[in-house]
Amino acid sequence: MLVIQERKIDVLIAETTTWKQLIQELENENIFFKTRLATVLSTGRHGLPIEQFEHFQNRFLKMDSQLTVLRHEVREQLKQLESAAQSHETAEVLSVLLQEQLGKRMTVLESSFEILLHDFSMYLSENFPGS
Repeated sequence: MLVIQERKIDVLIAETTTWKQLIQELENENIFFKTRLATVLSTGRHGLPIEQFEHFQNRFLKMDSQLTVLRHEVREQLKQLESAAQSHETAEVLSVLLQEQLGKRMTVLESSFEILLHDFSMYLSENFPGS
């Protein structure tokens, strides 16, 4: 069997479990910020063009989609790794490659999420100080 990188299944499972928890935290934060957006909109005293609100709503919805897809892929990877661990197999090359790919995608997602939250926080502080 060709082994790209010797990684133990228990390490891969731990890493994938951490990603699963991180995705849940990001989903919760995304819900919180969508709620904040709705709260700001509901005050009716903003006087700002609706396009800005729609812009952030669209970005939050896109983030929801990305989180959903990645959550599914991480869950599938975790199932496959746990199955391999139960049968005392070693991590297959494909599993290791998928793990590396998921790691890169998690990093990109976290970065995108941080940018979104920064942009939204700046928007709120500039247009709704004290909110």
